Amino acid sequence: MTIPAPPPPEPADPNPPRVLSSRERALLARIETDLTEADPELARDLATRRAPVLGVPPPMSPPQLWLLVAIMVVLSGATQLPSAVWWPVLPLLTVLLVVPWIVYCLRHPAAD
Repeated sequence: MTIPAPPPPEPADPNPPRVLSSRERALLARIETDLTEADPELARDLATRRAPVLGVPPPMSPPQLWLLVAIMVVLSGATQLPSAVWWPVLPLLTVLLVVPWIVYCLRHPAAD
């Protein structure tokens, strides 16, 4: 009779919660004090900065979003034309509109 193998161990949490030691808390307090003394305006800005609602910056700036909406309007308008004319051209039109938009978004990243 064979004994079944034990189940594999659970994977460790890559980011386990950690409590700061009193030494670490004191160091952070000293850094905060030094920052407030060295640059009070920066300290005030950091203290009043709001975190993004979703926890991540927006993926697109407003101009990028409006450009994408315009591209989608053009493409959806093209689908309303006779299919014999536009269906062969629609993939090419999509590439010609979307690729420059992607390049624009890469060259002008959204600000936080």
